[in-house]
Amino acid sequence: MEHKRAGALLRKFCLGMEDRKELEDIKPMIAEYNHKMLAFSSMLFFIIFVILAGISFIGVSQVYEVPVVYIGMAAISIGIYLLTRFVFKPETSGRAILVTFYVLELVGYAYGFYTGIAHGPFPAVTFIVMLIILPSLPCDCPWRGNLLLMAMGIIFLFCSRRVKAPTFFSNDVGNVISYVLVSFFMHMHQQMSRMDDFTNRLIIKIQRDTDSLTGTMTKAAFEANSIRVLRNESCEGCLLVLDVDNFKNINDSFGHSIGDFFIANTGRCILECCRSSDFVGRFGGDEFVILMQGKLTKKIVESKVNAMTETLKEFFLDNTKYEHYSVSVGCTLFQGSGAQLDYNSLFNQADQALYVAKNSGKNRCVVYGNSNGN
Repeated sequence: MEHKRAGALLRKFCLGMEDRKELEDIKPMIAEYNHKMLAFSSMLFFIIFVILAGISFIGVSQVYEVPVVYIGMAAISIGIYLLTRFVFKPETSGRAILVTFYVLELVGYAYGFYTGIAHGPFPAVTFIVMLIILPSLPCDCPWRGNLLLMAMGIIFLFCSRRVKAPTFFSNDVGNVISYVLVSFFMHMHQQMSRMDDFTNRLIIKIQRDTDSLTGTMTKAAFEANSIRVLRNESCEGCLLVLDVDNFKNINDSFGHSIGDFFIANTGRCILECCRSSDFVGRFGGDEFVILMQGKLTKKIVESKVNAMTETLKEFFLDNTKYEHYSVSVGCTLFQGSGAQLDYNSLFNQADQALYVAKNSGKNRCVVYGNSNGN
């Protein structure tokens, strides 16, 4: 027990949370946060370095005597901003965004090195400010930011010892070590707080987006996730609309509580039959919608639907002895082909196919564009 507790505490300090799976779940939120913060920070750095370069040119102070350094830093900052603005997408570039954020941090530390070492016997004030500010900008596992923080402190002191007089070096040692330790614990606490905040937001989002009866997505959540997928111009897959046949008879014959049992377990069986990459939502009443991603053909879809319907029939036969359970399914296949797909159009196609299935004897799957059910 003590060993497990120690392991959980170590993960909390290193990862920001005890459960690694929870960290994977909140990665989209972390990527979105880092994307926004990287755009803001890189533009702020660009403005600061442009101002410093301007001061260097007019020669206000001898401290700023090499404008090319600030011009270079400004160029890197605006390059990072343009990458963030036009190339990086939070949903696909989470790792690239984080790596670029650390590059921006290195630019900030370089600025601190330049003002604290390159100009000789000056206190390391700017570098100490960087020690406090920079680790707090990105959201990431605490160990990475703290490792960079300590590495920068050690490198700075090594360089300071080589170029500064012993008195100034002694001051740097005391200041840098003190502020590295302060920043270390501030950064760890801040990242753990952010992780907890993202986890709580995820729990609230899941509760809001999950149908309480079936465990599937709500209609609004399903539509939002489907629209997000369909924005990808190379996406392909199929959209299915599934309806329980003669559900009104089940409600009228057995009561609404038994009807809810049928709805709840229809949703749960569908979820068990689908992959983790598929979206399953309850559209309303006894109607469900499914978005399957991947290269699918009519034959593959019909095979998947047949397996799903057999699973549903077996479940209700085994658990309720109800022999007449069946579902009708309408389906439409889609492929991006370089253009964004319209969710409403796809849903209408699948709904039309469902209408054909219902009016062709029920208990069958109809693919849009094909009038024959199976």
